[in-house]
Amino acid sequence: MERITNPRKRELKENVKILDMVEAFESGSVLGYPYDLDMKRGRCRCPHPQHADNDPSTAIYGEGMYYKCFACGEHGDVFSFTKNLMEKAKGEPVSMVDAFKAVAKVSGNYGYYFREETSEEKEEAKKEYLLAKAFPLTASDIELLSIKTSVRVFDPRYMRMDKPNGNALRVSMSSEEPLDYGYIGGHSETESLQSLYREDFEGFQYLIRNKCAERLAEMKYVVSKKTYLRYTKTQEGIYQIKNALRQNQEQILEILRKIEEAPAMVA
Repeated sequence: MERITNPRKRELKENVKILDMVEAFESGSVLGYPYDLDMKRGRCRCPHPQHADNDPSTAIYGEGMYYKCFACGEHGDVFSFTKNLMEKAKGEPVSMVDAFKAVAKVSGNYGYYFREETSEEKEEAKKEYLLAKAFPLTASDIELLSIKTSVRVFDPRYMRMDKPNGNALRVSMSSEEPLDYGYIGGHSETESLQSLYREDFEGFQYLIRNKCAERLAEMKYVVSKKTYLRYTKTQEGIYQIKNALRQNQEQILEILRKIEEAPAMVA
């Protein structure tokens, strides 16, 4: 089976711009026939399958790496642009892998990005899959424990607010989603955490227990000193903060339970 690794995906994304794909669609090299995107004044037709964009409303920005439709709000990178446009042209679902392949072909170096997996790579991919399936923490858990480069605290106006000193309580309002192996939001810390889980399970448990203890101590300090009053003095704002603190405390107790019950992985 042909596959493309995460580092190669990022490299491909940097090398092939959305304008390259626009030219490829219009020349017919992607679909086998020309597909007009009516590119003019720096905008093209929206790639979203459900948006019949007669007046080009999709802007391309970020050095050609991203797009946004100002009519329907559709936005993304070169991969989602290609996938959506292929679905729109064909009138049927298209996999993300097919979109990756289309972009790789336009790059002129398909064999560099896609190649047949070796037996060792297949085994490593299997390990990565099993690791992601067994990994006990969700993206929301990791964010709550501040195992990332940014730290946020609760703001009743926007639900979040950055704290410059990096030593503040994180009150996360994120929804819980399955954790993908490798990267979350572009931060490699997640990959390091998963490597620790696989290679040193006791060290992983020790780290998470300490993180949980730190967050619980910070929450206790916030409640005892009423430091939340620097952000809001209204009853509604105070209620929201206390409710968020309670939810976070419950989530941390659940994290502690999950890491105690999690299976150890063998590297």
